[in-house]
Amino acid sequence: MNPYLYGEIIPSTSIGEYRLGIKLNELLNGIDVEYTLKKSRSNTFTHVVDIEGMSFFFDFSTELLIQITVSSGYKGKYKGLIGIGSILIEYKDQISYQLDKEDNDCGLFLPNAPGMWIQTAKWGDDNAPIELISVNKIHKNW
Repeated sequence: MNPYLYGEIIPSTSIGEYRLGIKLNELLNGIDVEYTLKKSRSNTFTHVVDIEGMSFFFDFSTELLIQITVSSGYKGKYKGLIGIGSILIEYKDQISYQLDKEDNDCGLFLPNAPGMWIQTAKWGDDNAPIELISVNKIHKNW
């Protein structure tokens, strides 16, 4: 069992022990599990680090961590309620969310939790299981 897979999801701040704003070398020096490092020539990010259940995206010019995305295998939750595999509509009385109509991936965001973005198994469908949760400094994907 990897304990990092159980950390709390905090919009605009962190997922578990990993905080937005750290440098690439700081993350790589602190990871105790196998990882892959991909370099990109994108105008937005320069490196992507993948570990089981998590991906880290670094800013092109500063090499600071700008987004963390969790996927299958991640067990941590936002407010102890929603995580990978959750069905958003089941929490409609506790958490407000809406479709991000400007996002090509039809993601969902939480107006009361800026910096958190959700993708379901069926694009933008709150009855479908959550497949990806991302935290960044803004509510949209870059």
